[in-house]
Amino acid sequence: MTTDDSLILHRCTADDKLSTTLEKILRLSNSIFGTEPQSKYASFDEWKRRLSAPGSVVVYLAPQTSPALPVAFLFTHPRHHSPPLAHGETDSLHIWLAGVTPEKRKEGCLATMVAALGFIPVLTVCTTPDVYPDMWRWLMGRGWSVERELSGGKVMLSKTHQMGR
Repeated sequence: MTTDDSLILHRCTADDKLSTTLEKILRLSNSIFGTEPQSKYASFDEWKRRLSAPGSVVVYLAPQTSPALPVAFLFTHPRHHSPPLAHGETDSLHIWLAGVTPEKRKEGCLATMVAALGFIPVLTVCTTPDVYPDMWRWLMGRGWSVERELSGGKVMLSKTHQMGR
């Protein structure tokens, strides 16, 4: 699927032959976030474990001319919520990690990847507004609702798609 003249949208699931692709996306994530090597966010085994859950998917964008070099990604997996979310939902598709290279930011990459997920009844994401103020503004500007405050300044947000809207 072509998103514009230069970037192609791809999907990666546990059913795919994912070692090479997932490693490249993990390297992209680590370069964007400067992740500590011992962090779960830098662990290939953790990425494989999360992607192995039914319903998990990594959506990513790569240049048409360099499909093996992702420039943006969105890693989602199913999540159960206890206590339930504000509207009573107990399950969501959770955005665990998402990132876009600095040179591709403000080009609609994140919006394209979220839209590529299709109709999802409830999406959730956690972010730290003080650390990622641009992400916070992006979420607030697109109708995401604060669900709850978590430790360390982290906030969980949700976006609910209601039938007929």
